[in-house]
Amino acid sequence: MYLTIADLSQLPEEEALQTLKEFFAYAKRFAPCILIIDEVDRLFAKNDLKAQKLALLFQKEFSKAVHEKIQLFFITNYPWKIPEPILNRIFEKIHFDKPDFETKQRLFKVHLKRAFKNQAKKINVEDVVLDLSEELLEGLVGRDIEAISISFSFEKENDE
Repeated sequence: MYLTIADLSQLPEEEALQTLKEFFAYAKRFAPCILIIDEVDRLFAKNDLKAQKLALLFQKEFSKAVHEKIQLFFITNYPWKIPEPILNRIFEKIHFDKPDFETKQRLFKVHLKRAFKNQAKKINVEDVVLDLSEELLEGLVGRDIEAISISFSFEKENDE
């Protein structure tokens, strides 16, 4: 089962909390199973009250899940944002480097095509990607590239 915290953060608070509860309840019902939680670092945003409530619920459910034959896989680009009590319960950590320049260009192509799929005004994705310099893409990860692509598509749509 897969859940991205980015999707939860878009929901109203009560709906997000209910979705997280249901996610773990469903996993318990079908244990043994595997849960993949993407962008888990978003749960621990210090200045976001909804994220803090989600984090408390997550920690409670996470503690139970460990004993219920549920394997959890966390995906994050920012492991230092995850609190020590959670990190200490993770048995194995696998680090993947940030994408290289060519991979970032391919990610932009995918996300730009997706962002412009339903728009009347089409763009030549190849031209946009060719204009991207290595320096401009320095430090970006997949989440950043997706957000920039969506923002770019809105700007182009509003140019009309």
